[in-house]
Amino acid sequence: MRINMYGVSALLGGILSAVFLKKAERNVYKFALQHPSLSPAEASSLQINIGLSYAKQRKYKQATEYFDRVFHEQIQQGFVYDSSFTKVIQAYLKSNQKERAKQVLSIILCNKGKDKRYKKLEKKFSFLLN
Repeated sequence: MRINMYGVSALLGGILSAVFLKKAERNVYKFALQHPSLSPAEASSLQINIGLSYAKQRKYKQATEYFDRVFHEQIQQGFVYDSSFTKVIQAYLKSNQKERAKQVLSIILCNKGKDKRYKKLEKKFSFLLN
């Protein structure tokens, strides 16, 4: 029987997050990232989860380091809309990386023709697009 490392880590990480064990949550995701059966999309999702965990603790610099990995590696494949993109852009802004926030927003918005929900993101951060 094959273990779905992504599913197990997402479930366990969610439980740890719910009981406010952020460091343990990140450790679960980091451990899962070492598993060779992860697809690139699954690995990206785990890295975003690690970044979001850091952002919840106001450790924006560490958060953006994980976000950078995702947006650098997956730029060619595109992104499915995710409501956490708002938190990603906010983490860059809160870590005083306005130019990088602009770049990441532009990368994300490359997919706006595929999903109308990107319009919300575009509207919320319109000040970065000017």
